[in-house]
Amino acid sequence: MPSEGAGASLRSISVPCPKCKNAVRYGERQCASCGATLSRELRDALEARLEASHLEFRELQEHARNAATILLVVGLLHLLVGAFLFSINYRADLTGSRDVAHGVAHLVVNGSIGVVMLGAWKAARRAPAAAITLGLVVWVLGHVAGAAMSLLALTSGLLIKALVFMLLCRGIVAAAQAHQLKRRLLST
Repeated sequence: MPSEGAGASLRSISVPCPKCKNAVRYGERQCASCGATLSRELRDALEARLEASHLEFRELQEHARNAATILLVVGLLHLLVGAFLFSINYRADLTGSRDVAHGVAHLVVNGSIGVVMLGAWKAARRAPAAAITLGLVVWVLGHVAGAAMSLLALTSGLLIKALVFMLLCRGIVAAAQAHQLKRRLLST
């Protein structure tokens, strides 16, 4: 895949040091001239400049960000579904028709999956491949556990589940490829 600035080295991507104003290049954590440590904001600025100058890297990062957004949405949905099912089972228990244990189980399982997914979304900024993989594994295990309790749980929303699975897998691959691309560009 062709990329803008493919011939440009990462060494040409830099930001001025906040202390001495000399160029700090991509991949450096501190200024080579004065030794000042780069803030997270400056490292993010270098990353943004890499994205702006390299089309392939930008596209890979976009796929990884999309997968991280899916982690956020799925995590929030699990929290909402857990609370909703708990509420339904709790109200049914007040009328004497259901056991509150079902509601608590839904709340704990969906709440746990939701919290892990939200944590993975947060971690995806620093380690996208690992975080998206964790989210995918937890999400799949949750659906396998749900299928063990009810086959209907597995088959309902199958198209959406397949889409989420595919997009998360694509995000994992893209994050790993972006990391490899950065390593390759740093070595040239």
